[in-house]
Formats: sequence, C-alpha cells, structure tokens
Amino acid sequence: MRTLDENIVVLSFAEAKPPVFREMPGKKWVMYGEQDDYPQYLLGLFNKSAKHNAIIRSKVNYIIGNGFEIMLDSEGKQVPAQSQKWIKNVNRFGEDLDCIARKCAFDKEIHGGYYLEIIWRNDKTCEIIHGDYIKYRSNADNTLFFYKKDGKFYASKDQPEEIPAFDPNKRKGKQILYYKDYRPGNDTYTLPPYIGAMNYILADIEVSKIVLQNAECGFMPSKLLNFNNGEPTDDEKKNIEKKIQRKFTGSEGKKLIISFNKNKETGVTVEDLGASDLTKEDFTAIDELIQQNIFVGHQVTNPMLMGIKTAGQLGGRNELREAFELFKNTYVSGTQDQIEDVFQILAIYNNVNEKLELKPVEPISFEFSEASISQNLLQSEIRSKIGAPELNTDSNPLALIVERLRLLPSKVSDAIIASLSENEMRALVGLEAKEENTADTQEEPGINKQKMSADDEISIFEQHGKKKDDYIIIKSRPVKFNSDADAVADEIIAHQTFELSKNEAYDRQKSILDLLKKKKTVSEIAKKLNITEAVVSGTVSQLVGKGVIDSGGVVIGSIQPPMATEISIKYSYEWKDIVPVDERDTPEHPSRAFCRKLIALNRLYTRQDIETISQKMGYSVWDRKGGWWTDKRNPRPPECRHTWVSQLVIKKA
Repeated sequence: MRTLDENIVVLSFAEAKPPVFREMPGKKWVMYGEQDDYPQYLLGLFNKSAKHNAIIRSKVNYIIGNGFEIMLDSEGKQVPAQSQKWIKNVNRFGEDLDCIARKCAFDKEIHGGYYLEIIWRNDKTCEIIHGDYIKYRSNADNTLFFYKKDGKFYASKDQPEEIPAFDPNKRKGKQILYYKDYRPGNDTYTLPPYIGAMNYILADIEVSKIVLQNAECGFMPSKLLNFNNGEPTDDEKKNIEKKIQRKFTGSEGKKLIISFNKNKETGVTVEDLGASDLTKEDFTAIDELIQQNIFVGHQVTNPMLMGIKTAGQLGGRNELREAFELFKNTYVSGTQDQIEDVFQILAIYNNVNEKLELKPVEPISFEFSEASISQNLLQSEIRSKIGAPELNTDSNPLALIVERLRLLPSKVSDAIIASLSENEMRALVGLEAKEENTADTQEEPGINKQKMSADDEISIFEQHGKKKDDYIIIKSRPVKFNSDADAVADEIIAHQTFELSKNEAYDRQKSILDLLKKKKTVSEIAKKLNITEAVVSGTVSQLVGKGVIDSGGVVIGSIQPPMATEISIKYSYEWKDIVPVDERDTPEHPSRAFCRKLIALNRLYTRQDIETISQKMGYSVWDRKGGWWTDKRNPRPPECRHTWVSQLVIKKA
C-alpha cells in the first residue's frame, strides 16, 4: 500500500533572481559581475522597461538641458573664434561637445559612469570621443583599460586592446578617461544610481511579459466541455474540435477545453486553485507599486516631470514647478556640476580657457490664458500670432492707439478715449502732430481767464484725491505733462515698466538661486549675470528674509513666479530732488503759497482727478509752472522748485 506521502508530489518553482554585481579578478582585468556581463545586463533593463527607459531619457534631457554655453567674465567680450570652433567640433567625426556630453549622461544614468577616449594630437591638444560603456573593462586600480569591439569579454576569445588611463602629463596616443560615481565597497567599477529599485524594474519587465502573453494566448480558457460517450479516434477528435471552434469561438482566442471521456464517471474534474491571472484591480495595484518604487530609486519627485501621467494627479503648473525645483536641487544641479568639471578640464587642454556651463532647461514655460492675451496684446499682434492676415491700418493709424488705450491696466473707457484730440492720440503712438489752423486769439497754456486765489485753488484740490498714507509707493518718477494725453502715455510706460521690473526681479532671484546651488561666490554670480556684487548681496539678503536661503547661504526653498498685483498710477505734487533740503520753503528761499499748501495736503491724485481739477481751474494743472526760480546752479529756470511725480502704488490693506 502507498502512503499519503507517496501520493503527494511537491513541485518547486524557479525563484526570480537578478544577477549579482561582483568585482571578480580575471587574468588581466577585473570581471564586471559574475559573468563579466553586468553592463550588458543594465543596458537590457533600460531597453526593456518602459518606465525605467522614460525616466532615464527625461533625466538626461534635464541634465544636458540646452547644451554647453561659454561664459564670459566681462561685458561686451566676444567668444574667441577658436573656442567657438572647438565646442562645435571636438573630434574627427564632427561631433560637438553637446553630443558627447549627452552620450556620457546616458551612460552615467544607466551604468553610473562613462568612458571617454582621449586622443592626443601633435600640438598637445586632444580629440574627445565617447566610449560605449559595455565595451570596456579595467584593471583593479583603473590605470589600464581593455577594449573589445563586441563587448563580449565573457565569451569572445579575441584579445582586447589595451589602453592606458588618462594622463595629461603624457600627452601621446590614445588614453581612457573613466568617470565613475563613488560607491562604498566598490574598488574598480561603479553601480547605477537606481540600484535600490532593481527588483521593481525587473518586475516591470516581467509584468509586461504577462500582459503580452495573455494578449497573444487569448487569456486563460473559460469553459470545459466534456464528452462522456466514449473516446473517439484521433481524427474524429480533431474534426469535432474544429467544428466547435468554428461555431462557438471568436477572434479573441480559444476559450474552450475539450475532454473526451469513456463515461461521466471518468470525466475530467477541475478544481479552482484561485485566480491564475492578474485581474484588472490586481494589475493596477501592482503597476502602481512598481512605478512608485522605480521613481523613488531614481529620486524623481513627480512622475509628470518624466512625462508619465499618474492617475488622480492634477499636475498644476505651480505644483510642477515646485517639483522641478526640488528635483533640480537634489539631483540635476549636482550631476551637471560633475559633467561640467570633466569637460572644463578637457577644454583647458584644448586651449579653451573660458568657463563652460550647461544651460538649464525647464519642463514648462509660462503660458497665458486667452483672457490675458486679449487684455495685453493689440488686435494686430493677436492676429499675427494666430496667422491671420494683417489689418490695413494705413488709412486709419489712430486705430492702433485706440487698441492700446483699451488694453491699459486702468481700463480706459471709450468715453475717455473719445475725449482725446487726434493729435493727443497721435502723440501716444509716436506720430507727428497734424498741423491745425488755430485762431490768433488762442490763449497760452496756464493763462486763467479769471484769476483765482491760492486758497480757492487749494480748496478744489481738497475735493479730490486720496491720502498718501493709505498707499504703499512702489516707484516714483518725476514727470512733466502738457496734456492729459501725455499722462495716458505715462501710465502705459509705468505699468509696462513695473511688469518688466517685477519679472526681471524674479528672473534675477531665480538665476542667483541656481548659481548658489552650484556653489558660486558672490563675485562669480555678479560676473555671470553682469550685475554688481551689491545687487547680488541685496538679493541674497531678500531671499534669506523670505526663508529661501539659510543664514549660511545654503538654498533651502524655492521662489514662486510673480503674481498679478493690483497696482495703480497716481500723481503727487513734490519738491524736485535737485532742491537742497535746507532751501525748501525757508525765509531765504520762500515758496509760493499755492505750492506750499498743495504739498501740505499730502495727497495722491488720479489722472481723472487732475483732468477734473483742470476743468474747474480753467487751465491745465499739468502745465502750471508757477514762475521763475532763482537758482545759482541754473540761472532763471522756467519753473518753480516743485513738480508732478508719477507714483506707482498699492493700496494698503
């Protein structure tokens, strides 16, 4: 009698086991893995895993960015022709420096290092040729390298080419420059940065095989068909099977198992051992687990930075920018520095002494909504962007200024535009005024038909404007207007200047942060950005105050793009800057009663306020000069000591 143990057979299934990386001594070189094929294995992972492949390609794009740029220390200095020529052609194959650097970045991301063939010329300069990583092996201390064209050190019996290590003190023949990331415990070779996620990359490949196999095989059979009336011949079985398949199965694959039995008692019995295939829910959960761990292994902060959409993730522009800043700080900048350092050394040996830097690239750029475009561009500019034919404005050039007035942040109404004369509108677009036939009796500006006292004039000013203390003044600029149209032009300039300065400030802060991350000094940053060291120090102080930089100068945060600000243009009557403080309304230098009282009001006026005041006064307030000012520095200036000042302001909360 057979025992229970004899009737039970235990099947042992193969365990998924990736190759183990080991540095093993060989005859001449150190073996790269147990089978001396570890680089080929890593390359296979890159080619087979969709997620792994996409991440590496995206990382390389971020690292290389827009390629190398030659930095100049002084303003206006031209890049030497020799340097320009070298960076565009670094070897006999006509490859430029960007091409070589990109190949190196790929090897670095896949293997953790890269090889460069340095071929010295007679003039002691050198060619730079990228070496395919899988085709090289090294002795224990990286002083001698071995090259095989097919890379099969583990199988081919051909003797490899022996090449010495890079040594600028012996500028002769071919040498190998081997860059490798430091890995504790490794002496000769290195490991890739994603080594901790190796199992998940393998899992991604294996899951894809299951999906392919299921698709090709039509998934698992879903029906078992028993014939319990005896066993037919083999030919009869085939004939029955074909008829059933033709009638009951479709293009999606064979879903039937057919069993021929002598009788019902000897029929096939099927026991359910659980789901043998991944359900949709199982697959989704496994795929998310694999994806998340591959991202972690690659130090990716947001999958969308790699062009991979994650379910349930909105991926707003600000979120992406913050994720990119973090990824750049923790990974990209450091890798760029390493590549820059290597190629900077090689540049010097080619008589290129200018500093090389990789120009950064960002995953997204600023985009504007249709509303923003319509509010800030002329109709002609919008038509140009969408490829529509240009409007004919030759017959009516004032149409351009009307468009521009409607785009003002202060939202100039059609009624105000209609109140401007043609010459005022022409002046705003830089056109010459049309000659007009004016009567000889036309009054000069500033002549009041009925003279008003200073108190009467001030009482009119008191009825308009706002308290200056209720506003924050961002920027001040003395102005001199002859008409309200000039004020309209000033508002355009002021708004544009503010938006420009706001964006320039953001760009400057961002550039300084990027350079600080690369350990640049204040002096180096000032030279690179063509600004003074005082501006750099002031900007750094601002960023310290915002908590973006710590007290030691280390970048610990990021800045946000400038947001839309509710600003407005107002005007105030002020002392001219050139008037010494001790000469402002003193017994020796008295001011007019009107000027003294208007300044004492300490108010801000809109352009509409001053237009209304001018109508009540009977003359243009802009043109009120107030007589002669006795100034030894400028004898008989045709104005008093005061002027109207354009103030860019924000209302206090």
